[in-house]
Amino acid sequence: MGRFSVRSTYHLQMIRSRIGTYPESSNIGEAKRRFWKGVWHLKISNKIKAFAWKACLNIIPTRDRLWQRRVPVELGCDCCDAAVETLVHCVKECEVAQQVWAASPMAFVTDVGVGYDFYQWVIEIEKQVDEAGLGLFFALCWGLWPPSVGVVKINFDAATFADLEAVGVGVIVRESHGKVIAAMSERLPHWVDADCAEALAAASAIAFGAELGLSHIHLEGDSLSIIKAFRCEDQVLSCYGHILQGAVCTSRCFTSFCCSHVLRGGNKATHELARLAGHMLGK
Repeated sequence: MGRFSVRSTYHLQMIRSRIGTYPESSNIGEAKRRFWKGVWHLKISNKIKAFAWKACLNIIPTRDRLWQRRVPVELGCDCCDAAVETLVHCVKECEVAQQVWAASPMAFVTDVGVGYDFYQWVIEIEKQVDEAGLGLFFALCWGLWPPSVGVVKINFDAATFADLEAVGVGVIVRESHGKVIAAMSERLPHWVDADCAEALAAASAIAFGAELGLSHIHLEGDSLSIIKAFRCEDQVLSCYGHILQGAVCTSRCFTSFCCSHVLRGGNKATHELARLAGHMLGK
């Protein structure tokens, strides 16, 4: 794993400070529509198109992004251990990436300098290649990106506080080996019944996973009615149907998503986080 250091942290802050807004014009909306239309029509697999979309929107779960979300990860690049793992570093600046590009028909892309913004890099590359070339570019970037190993499990639970007229939400995120990588305890100013509270907790858990930029999600909770509702392909007509509908829409941003029921005894830690929310405001 990469080494965490004050120097790495400083470098990360410099990266964040350099990413700014680019001048916009009245035609920028139309230009973006043309760009995305071209991307979706590329003759590459859907998983590479999904990667291109996430990369251009800067929602790939690189270590610098996870660190910004307070996920306890090592910042250094696994391949070279010479810099913070950002998306542009992984697919362009790392010595491994440099070797791959040098051996490809697109060696020139490493000379296109646009700072640390992947989308702007793509825009510059697009000006110099045809459709097949852009497809090859995305395919090589996809191959260079080191995805997280395994499925991430997200547990959720809710607690209700009649005296506060509020709901407590608890969420725990574990990587494939069971190590906790993120957690959330949040109090919501809503007074609803138990099923609606669980629906709010499930929606919060899915939104948290999306915020962390995770890809492969296994959602787990001790509310059997909520889990059954997620699995149901028909529209949920209960009082919490609209909550779950929004959560299902959010879940579509993941590469894979599934859910399962767990007994209360296997969800104790998440329940305690939900109860803890009664003593705080917000996350």
